Amino acid sequence: IESFTALTDLKCQNNNLTTIDVTQNTALTRFWCLDNQLTSLDVSQNVLLDDFSCNNNLLTSLDVTNNTALTVFACRDNQITALDVSNNTLLEFFSCHTNQLGSLDVTQNTALVRLWCYNNLLTDLDLRNGNNTSIANGNFKAANNPNLTCINVEDTTWSTTNWTNIDAQTSFSENCGSTTSVSNFDLEKVFSIYPNPATNNFKIESDLAISKLTIFNHLGKEIAVFNSQESYDVSSLTDGIYFIQITSNNTTQLQKLIISSF
Repeated sequence: IESFTALTDLKCQNNNLTTIDVTQNTALTRFWCLDNQLTSLDVSQNVLLDDFSCNNNLLTSLDVTNNTALTVFACRDNQITALDVSNNTLLEFFSCHTNQLGSLDVTQNTALVRLWCYNNLLTDLDLRNGNNTSIANGNFKAANNPNLTCINVEDTTWSTTNWTNIDAQTSFSENCGSTTSVSNFDLEKVFSIYPNPATNNFKIESDLAISKLTIFNHLGKEIAVFNSQESYDVSSLTDGIYFIQITSNNTTQLQKLIISSF
């Protein structure tokens, strides 16, 4: 597609693509590459993109800092650990759920009317964009972030009343300050799960002694409990995303595990 430099609309979803090069397609305004097997994607040259969806791929990182025209951005069901949307000030619809995000800042996204960030590893979420009241209850979803205790908002009372799709341990504050728990970066330094994605079993590398390991599904339901062991058998679990709660002495931390038979 490199030769189609005037291309404005590209839809290539529901294939088995492992790579795609759109760096020469600088006229693109809509790009849908969802439901493929992409492990990397460069959209840095597509500065006119208005509608971009890369859902359900194998992306671990994504840079949209040059895509300042974006109004619709969907990257759900990947393995992305960090996203910078501070330059996407026109963004209205943002779906980043079911990734591995540890923090998310949408304070610069003043046009936002929908944010779906559930099923992540968020410990820090800042929604103080000056326009919270434009996001209706059904358009804000932040549940299934088990380590998220506080969400920064503009009006605690308004958010508590109008945004209900959060976990039981999560509350709203106009200044969470130090109440947020350990960052995802620090968490990964303490415990390392491998292989991840896993097929039949996984191991945990850590300097700390593990006393208990609990597996939850993406809905937060407990499905398995293990004592410390060298390898953890997950051959009975179906493909998907799970949360691993690791307990070591007085330390309890959470990580995401992907199970895939492919």
